[in-house]
Amino acid sequence: MTTGRREGEEATASREWVARAALVAVAALSIALIALLARPFAGALFLAGVLAGVLYPWSERLSRRLGGRRALAAGIVTLGVLLTVVIPVALLAGVMVREAVHAADLVRQTLQSGGVAELRLRLPAPLQAAFGWIEVRLPLVGPQLQSLLTAQGPRAAAAVTGALAATTNAFVQVVMMLVALLFLLQDGPLLVAWAISLSPLRPGQLESLLEEFRRVSIAVGVSSVATAGAQGLAALIGYLIARAPEPLFFAVLTFVVGLIPFLSPTIVSLGVTLLLLMNGHTFPALFLLVWSLGAVGLVDNFIRPLVLRTGTRIHGAVLLFALLGGLAVFGPLGIVAGPIIVTFFLAMMRICRREFGGDEGAGVGEPGG
Repeated sequence: MTTGRREGEEATASREWVARAALVAVAALSIALIALLARPFAGALFLAGVLAGVLYPWSERLSRRLGGRRALAAGIVTLGVLLTVVIPVALLAGVMVREAVHAADLVRQTLQSGGVAELRLRLPAPLQAAFGWIEVRLPLVGPQLQSLLTAQGPRAAAAVTGALAATTNAFVQVVMMLVALLFLLQDGPLLVAWAISLSPLRPGQLESLLEEFRRVSIAVGVSSVATAGAQGLAALIGYLIARAPEPLFFAVLTFVVGLIPFLSPTIVSLGVTLLLLMNGHTFPALFLLVWSLGAVGLVDNFIRPLVLRTGTRIHGAVLLFALLGGLAVFGPLGIVAGPIIVTFFLAMMRICRREFGGDEGAGVGEPGG
């Protein structure tokens, strides 16, 4: 009897193990399918989550002032993001794409009609002189350059087509980001409560992770604003020294571009450099070029880690790893993703330490290192 009972218990335990394994497999499959659905818009959804973490307190304060109209407050905040960030960047990107298309078409037509000599005549005076100096000392440069540019014509057209396709994709991503941001601001508490009700984690653990995400999102937002402000100020100093046209306007544009993770504010200062060069101001253009690559470009390497270290309580070496690793894996968006991923890892380690034993103390990456 005892042997039969033991065999029955073992069979029951075996069936339970198989059922649990099947449940885990089905759950993993469902997670994989959800990840597959979210993959095309992963960047947009991630950026919306970061912005929601930064802007949610403002949206809540505005909602209280509007008599509890959370939807209206979320719409106003989202509209503010659209007007202050998305539209300026979209206009700048549109100008860049249009000018790139025009420049590629102009080079192609000029080479077909008059060759390199005709192309040189269309260049600004300083560039004409430089090109003439090169031709005198390296007479084979002209024919080789014409052959090279002629051969690269189809590739240039393909690159322009690719830029237009990328612009369309960016538009879709921005729309998805704004829609996700609107819903996160409007229904944030409901979404959090829904996620907690579905989470297999113990009470308080998911809330702890979400609080870490919110805290790091705010730190990333503050560091982005501080870095963009420092870059705009550095660019303004360079514009004033180089006597660039409309220095304040270009400094503000540098600041706005600096807020975008996938854009570098040096593109604005380099554009102003090209503008000076085309107008014959060679030495101011050279100065601004060096200033753009030096002062404006390197500000990011000092201000952002300093502010992030203060806001995230991550050790400087770990933070450097997070930034460089994020850039290597995710591109420019890694400036945001890297610190958040490392913070998520550290938070999970603290939860596991509390769950499986051990005293709660200062963890890796917290102050003191």
